[in-house]
Amino acid sequence: MGWIEDPQTLTAAIVFFAAAALTGLSRLVFDPRRASLGPAILIPVALFVVIGAPNIPPASPFDQIAILGFAGFVFGGFVELEGFHHWPRRGLIIVAPMVGLIWVIARAGEFDLTIADRNFVVFIFVGVLIAGVRTSRGKGSGLTAPTLLVAAAGGLFVLSWINGNFDLAKISAVIGMSIGGFFAWNWPTYRYPPGAALVAGAATSLAAVAGILVLDGRVSGTSVAILGLIFFSDWLAGFVSFGGGQVGRAMRPLLVIAVAAGIVAVAATVSA
Repeated sequence: MGWIEDPQTLTAAIVFFAAAALTGLSRLVFDPRRASLGPAILIPVALFVVIGAPNIPPASPFDQIAILGFAGFVFGGFVELEGFHHWPRRGLIIVAPMVGLIWVIARAGEFDLTIADRNFVVFIFVGVLIAGVRTSRGKGSGLTAPTLLVAAAGGLFVLSWINGNFDLAKISAVIGMSIGGFFAWNWPTYRYPPGAALVAGAATSLAAVAGILVLDGRVSGTSVAILGLIFFSDWLAGFVSFGGGQVGRAMRPLLVIAVAAGIVAVAATVSA
């Protein structure tokens, strides 16, 4: 039972329940369309708690993650509250993670991080682009983007943990649990759409984690690139149908997570 009492487990649990509580609070304060603002603001808050208040200019790559998580929330919140739809929203979710990754790589030398293989940097950029495109879509279930982001955070947690980068593992966990609390409100019955603040904040900070994980050198670029396939999990899961009823809709995100778990297992095997 020691793992239950571990501070990291307790931190993740607190973030999860806080995200769920803030989802309900945002639903009452705003309306169902804005319910995701609560867990969205929890992402930078949780990062500040885990990492500490970031230095400006950043003194470490962890400061960059915290700053990017906050920036994603701010810009996403602006797009959401101002009522921008479709292309402004999609543009932010696609571009913000890419800009964040460029910033992380551009300052890597200042933090003694090196690019061991430039080919893998290209793969990471492609993966982040795919992630932005897939999580910003207006078509399909509104639960798809949170499901894919939770799976991606889980994959980064696993790779970080098994390769001894426990700081990045903790950061990945709190991001994933922030989205997980929102997910809990939407399963098995879909209730609230994921807003730009939640998706942009999570995607931008996770892109930074992925970039730092590759630059750190303890995780192979191949394994991180494989994680990019997670963002096709919903497409792969579409080959299995449980029907169009309530049971089918409830099973679909679980199937997506199962497919993503298989991809994470492959990435972990390659990384080991």
